[in-house]
Amino acid sequence: MSTQTRKKSKTRFYAFTASVFLHIIVLTCFAVMKFSQVRPPSYPNQAHHATLGQVRALTQSRVVRPKPKVKRKSSTPKFINDKTADIDIGQIFNSADAAAQSDIFEEAEDLSNIADEVEQLEFGQVEFFGSRSYERSICYVVDCSGSMKGLFGLLCRNLKQSISNLQADQYFYVIFFGDGLVFEFASGQMIRASSSAKSKAFKFIDSIKSKGKTNALNAIKRAVKVRDHCQKGPGVIYFLTDGFELAEENSNMFISETIRLLRQFAAETKVNTIGFWVQSDDEKILKAIADRTGGESVFINESAGK
Repeated sequence: MSTQTRKKSKTRFYAFTASVFLHIIVLTCFAVMKFSQVRPPSYPNQAHHATLGQVRALTQSRVVRPKPKVKRKSSTPKFINDKTADIDIGQIFNSADAAAQSDIFEEAEDLSNIADEVEQLEFGQVEFFGSRSYERSICYVVDCSGSMKGLFGLLCRNLKQSISNLQADQYFYVIFFGDGLVFEFASGQMIRASSSAKSKAFKFIDSIKSKGKTNALNAIKRAVKVRDHCQKGPGVIYFLTDGFELAEENSNMFISETIRLLRQFAAETKVNTIGFWVQSDDEKILKAIADRTGGESVFINESAGK
């Protein structure tokens, strides 16, 4: 084969190869352009196909909200020591930790409130010859008959002390009975235990003399009708006597009449009875009255006068 023929064959081969590669490139470009124009599948509008029941279910369903996060306070109590008295309050609240400082002051205030409540509860206690109560309205019914003469000074001192310990938000009333009469401090309306009221009560007590016979039932009739600032009967009646001078057959009558008066005029009133050197029959009367009204009984013997 001649040299010229060989050259022609190579030229044809190269031309064919180039044509094939060119066609491949062109076809590839067309293919890329064709497939890049493919649209994504369309989805039907589901709102148009929802049934009336589904719409009603959606509108009536409860919205689920995430549970709120609550910041818990530390269980460790915080206290302010004595050094805080030297700190400028303005600097505390201008600091970056102002919120934490505010919590400290709030907790300290809560602790002081608790202490105040405990103190008020302790000093709200009423005591008269060892008989205790926490009522806000107190009526003292005290025997001043002639048989009390030897102990009357002791009785008046304890009565003044009991009234002196009353708080300003408590109310009180004093009734003495003896010599066939009833002596009252005020005129049926209980008095708030202010300093001036206490002073007037002390003068009233000093004016009472021990004499005459015992007429306890008349005093009880007055006590159950006494009213406090809310027009209620006394929370507790302190009933003190050294005896009733009653015949044995009249003991039950005295008890039943006392209970009747209480139920009629002061159904919620307790009666704390105090007996001074009482006989056994009188002791039974005092105990029965206290038991049937939810009160308590205290009996004083000769050691009380020492």
